Amino acid sequence: ESAKEALPVAVTLAKDLGVTLVIAFAYGATTNGGGGGDQEREIEKIGEGLLADAAAAAAAIDASVTVHTEEVNGEAVEGLHAVAADRGARLLVIGGDKAGPVLGTIEGGVAYRIVAHSPVPVLVVTPK
Repeated sequence: ESAKEALPVAVTLAKDLGVTLVIAFAYGATTNGGGGGDQEREIEKIGEGLLADAAAAAAAIDASVTVHTEEVNGEAVEGLHAVAADRGARLLVIGGDKAGPVLGTIEGGVAYRIVAHSPVPVLVVTPK
């Protein structure tokens, strides 16, 4: 849900900066040891659907923005950082956790870990 709230912000920034918007989905290795085989293929299919939906939503917001999608087989934090590095990103725009920054820090939430270890600045769009 928070990623959906971040999308309009990302589209606007991409347009204002005159850059391509890259929408990424990371899947695969998880902290609970999941992944591999049929489960991984199902997650990959879900990711393809989410990326297609996000690209369509971005086009509906502003069709003049060029959008690329990318699936990354790997944990979310490292996967998004790899996409940022590989694409020469100037900024990551992510959806924040509803728990907020303090609880996210204590629990080691994904948004916090992305911000803490990102190779580029990160804009966190918090849910309303």
